[in-house]
Amino acid sequence: LAGSLSLTAVYGLSCSLGVFSLGSAIGNLIDRSPRLLAARTSLVMQNGLVSVCAVIVCLILSGLVTAQAAAAFEAAKALVVATALLAQLASVALKICVSKDWIVAICGSDKELLATATAHLRRIDLSCQVLAPLLFGMVTTFVSPLASAITVACWNLVSMCVEWTLLGHIYASVPRLAEKNQPAEAAQQDADVLVEDANDDAAPAAAPAAAPAADSRLRTRIVGQIRDQVAGWQLYFRQPVFCAGLALSSLYLTVLGFDNVTTGYVYSQAVPAAVLSGCLAVSAVFGLLGTLLFPALRSRFGLLSSGQTGFVLQALSLLPCVLSVFAPGSPFDLTAAPPVQQINVTQPQFTELMLFTFDVGGAAGGNGTDGSGGDRPSSYASVALLLAGIVVSRTGLWLADLSITQLFLETVPERERGRVYGVQESLNQLLDLAKFGLVAALPLVTQFGLLVCLSYAAICCGGCLHLLQIFRSRSRSRTDSADSRSLTKRLLTACCPSSAASLPVNPPLQSPMYLDTIPTDGAV
Repeated sequence: LAGSLSLTAVYGLSCSLGVFSLGSAIGNLIDRSPRLLAARTSLVMQNGLVSVCAVIVCLILSGLVTAQAAAAFEAAKALVVATALLAQLASVALKICVSKDWIVAICGSDKELLATATAHLRRIDLSCQVLAPLLFGMVTTFVSPLASAITVACWNLVSMCVEWTLLGHIYASVPRLAEKNQPAEAAQQDADVLVEDANDDAAPAAAPAAAPAADSRLRTRIVGQIRDQVAGWQLYFRQPVFCAGLALSSLYLTVLGFDNVTTGYVYSQAVPAAVLSGCLAVSAVFGLLGTLLFPALRSRFGLLSSGQTGFVLQALSLLPCVLSVFAPGSPFDLTAAPPVQQINVTQPQFTELMLFTFDVGGAAGGNGTDGSGGDRPSSYASVALLLAGIVVSRTGLWLADLSITQLFLETVPERERGRVYGVQESLNQLLDLAKFGLVAALPLVTQFGLLVCLSYAAICCGGCLHLLQIFRSRSRSRTDSADSRSLTKRLLTACCPSSAASLPVNPPLQSPMYLDTIPTDGAV
C-alpha cells in the first residue's frame, strides 16, 4: 500500500456513495424499529465491523497476506473497504438513534435541557476527535502500526460491551423511550409484507407457475423501496426548516477544514507535521468554545439568530483564507503547466491517510526534514493565513451546526425523525462528493486557490440559505397569527358580539416553539 492513494480514494468514494444512496432507507428502518433494538443493532454492527476491518489490516501488516499473493491481497483490500463502508452506515444509524431521537425523548419538552445536552454531546465528540488520533498515533509511532491495529480491534470490542450496557440502563431509566409513534404508512407496509409471506407459505411448494409470481413480487418490493426513497426526500423538503438543512449541507462543500485535501496541500508547502498537529489541537479548542457559546446565545438571542451568528462568524474568520490565495508565498497560478511526476509518500502514517489527489510540486524530492513533504515556499505568509482562518472558524462552524441541529430536534415530528435525518446525511455526503469532484477537476497545488474561493462561496451560500429560513419562519409566524386572530374574532362574534368588538386589530406576535427570534413588541 505504500506510495499509493488508491485504497484511500476508493474508501472515501464508497462511503460517500453508500451514505448518499442509503441514508433515507436507514432512517426509514429506524423509524419502524423499537428504539433499543435499533440502537443496539447499530452499535454491534459498527464496532464489530470496525474490529473485523482492523483484524484484516493486522493480517496485512503481519505479513500473512502479502502483495506477492495477488488474489489474497486484492481480496483483503476489498474486504477492508466493504467492512469499513458497512461500519460507516452503521455509524450513521447509531448517530440518528442516539443524538437525533433518544436525546429528544429524554429531554422531553424542556428546550433548555435539550440545548445543553446537545452541546455536551458535541463537546464529547470533539474531544474524542482530538484524543483518538493522538492516542493511536502515539501507539503507531512508538510501538508499531500492527500494535495500533490490534489496539483498535480490542478497543472497539471492549467499548461495544460498555455501550451496550449503558444503552440498556438509559432505556430502563427513561420510560418515554419505550413509547414510539410508528409512521402509519410503515405499519401498513409491514402488514402487507406479512400478508405476502402468509400467501407464500400457503402456496403449493412445487408449482412451476409460481416462479413468475415470485419475480413479480420481487419487482414490487424493489419498486416499493424506490418509492420509499423518493417519499423520504419529499418528506424532507416538506419540512418547514429544510432551508436550514440545506445551509448545513453547504458546509460540506468546502476544503477549508482539516480534511485530507487541505492537509495534503499544507504538507506540500513544507509545513512540519508537528505544526499541523498543533493547529488541529487549537482548532478543537475553538470548536469547544462554540459549544460553550451556543446555550448562552440561544437563551439570549434565540435559536435562529444564534445560527446566523455562527455563519457570520465563520465567514469573517475565513476571510484570511481568501487573502492567503494572493498573499506572498502562495503557489496560486492558473497559467502553470501540470508537472509530470509521481507522489512520493515519505510518511505513510500521515500522508497516505491525508493526501488525496494533489500533484505535489517538489514532493518527489522534497527537502523537508521535519515531516514536511514539499519544497519550502518563498514565504510562509500564505499558508499561515490559511491555517489561522481555518482554526478560528471552528467556533462559528460548530455554533451554526448546533443551532441547526437544535432547530431540527425541536421541529421534526417523532414519527419522521429517522427519514428526515437520513436524508440530511445523504445531502451532506452528496455535497462532500461534489467537493472531491472539484478536487479531481482541479488537482494541482497551483489551482488550490480556486478551491478556496469556491469553498468560501459555498459557506456564504449557506449563510444566505439560513437567512432565507429566518424570513420563511417569520412569514409563517405572521400567517399563523393572522389566521388565529381571524378565527377567534369570528367565534366571539357569533357568541358575544360586544366582546369581539373590543379585540385589538393587531395584537403582538407570539412566536412558535422554534421561532424565538421574532420581535414580540411590535404589531404585524
